[in-house]
Amino acid sequence: MPNKYLLLISIIISIGFYQNIHLTWYGNAPDRISALGYQAEIHKITTQDGYILEAHRIPQTKKNRPVVLLVHGVFSSSDTFLLNGVENALGFQASNEGYDVWLLNLRGNRYSNHHVNLSTISMEFWAFTFHEMAVYDLPATIDYIMKVTGQQNIHYIGHSQATNIYFALLSEKPEYNKFLKTGHLLASGLSQEDSVIDRVYLGNITLPFINFFDYGSFGMHFYFAPLNYVLWVISQTPAIGAVFSKAIGIFGGSSITLNMTILPDILATMPTGSSARNVIHLSQGCRNFRQFDFGLEEENIKRYGSKVPRFYDFGNIDVPTYIHNGGQDNIVSLACVNSISKKLRKGVLKKVIIHDEFSHIDFVASVESKKRINDFIFEVIQNYEMGGKL
Repeated sequence: MPNKYLLLISIIISIGFYQNIHLTWYGNAPDRISALGYQAEIHKITTQDGYILEAHRIPQTKKNRPVVLLVHGVFSSSDTFLLNGVENALGFQASNEGYDVWLLNLRGNRYSNHHVNLSTISMEFWAFTFHEMAVYDLPATIDYIMKVTGQQNIHYIGHSQATNIYFALLSEKPEYNKFLKTGHLLASGLSQEDSVIDRVYLGNITLPFINFFDYGSFGMHFYFAPLNYVLWVISQTPAIGAVFSKAIGIFGGSSITLNMTILPDILATMPTGSSARNVIHLSQGCRNFRQFDFGLEEENIKRYGSKVPRFYDFGNIDVPTYIHNGGQDNIVSLACVNSISKKLRKGVLKKVIIHDEFSHIDFVASVESKKRINDFIFEVIQNYEMGGKL
């Protein structure tokens, strides 16, 4: 169905709920940043394999400030780090603390759905997973940021899928260790045994089904966009908002600290586009954290020269790393922490913090985000910048 018809349906559905609207609709992340009194910049970054990424920057008036790069999870965007307000949102707090803030949008989402040659209606456009994000998107972004700012290295903060990308980047391209000062991983997404993803494990899907799902990726962004607006409108009705809150709890874990006032904004910005192949790869990571498994030995041999993809080498990782996980997270189980602790070399993993009451989304949307998460992160970053011991 053409996008214009979906938009028309969305408007019709929304009319009946319009009287409940009490929030401001922000068309995109830069609009939100500017409306809340901060300077916003839009940067276009082209990867080695031709994807055109959009990064959003909140610069500082004072030049040569340390850089903080924030990277979102699957079906998400730079908006993730802005929704929780100027006091609690990581993006705004980083700016308030005096850092040069960059918010990356990974390939396939609403902001980064262009390519120098490929169209989003081609299967080739969607033939990516978090591996390509790690070896193409992050290096291009880090290189671009250092060129623009003159900084020689940066701090990294990632939520959910962005933790997979962090580990894959440093495993596959160890030369990038020297460009990251510290790494802060929220709801880390590895080895998710006994999680919701593990119980709907997709890792044994073979190549014909993978190709089928790739075709299903067509236009994911375009279909989500009108849906997001409908969800934003109707969720402002208290009863319907409560239903969506319960739904989020089923998948991401029950939350008692979720900032319910921003629920419509969460639904206005999530889900956004990604590839079906990426979701499959994330599910494979529940069992084995390695490159994408095509499900057929001959295809893996063709791609990798071996019957199974090789594992990411955690021995290459050398960035001081801090991991935050939630005791109520249904997407990532606490078994993840033990798995990562065993993989990382001694001294690399600086601290693991388990937030007993936090669900998957609470790390970016809790009323206690500043007190429980953000303040600790910026204390570590400030200590690093002051030359203190980590």
